[in-house]
Amino acid sequence: MFIGSLLPKAAIEREKLIDIPNLDKIVHFTMYFGFVLLWNFAFQQKRKNVSPYYIFAVSIAFGLIIETLQFWMNLGRNFELYDIIANIIGSILGLIAFYKFFKS
Repeated sequence: MFIGSLLPKAAIEREKLIDIPNLDKIVHFTMYFGFVLLWNFAFQQKRKNVSPYYIFAVSIAFGLIIETLQFWMNLGRNFELYDIIANIIGSILGLIAFYKFFKS
């Protein structure tokens, strides 16, 4: 997620295979949904006492840091509020899915 989020925009657009409007928001949602769901599942399987809300908070902080780095690093990437919203929605639904399907 870190490397993919900080790749120069030109590198991503050059490899564009699918032209779907707002595809990047779907990608953001999916990455953060998976981030929260899979890390919570992994910690549960290892019987580590890590709060799912801690992982949720880490995912939100990570998303904010990445968006800020995109702005400051001048790689042709922009700080986008809608990316942050997609990250948060993905994280929330990842947490809900974890509690619904995996929390015992």
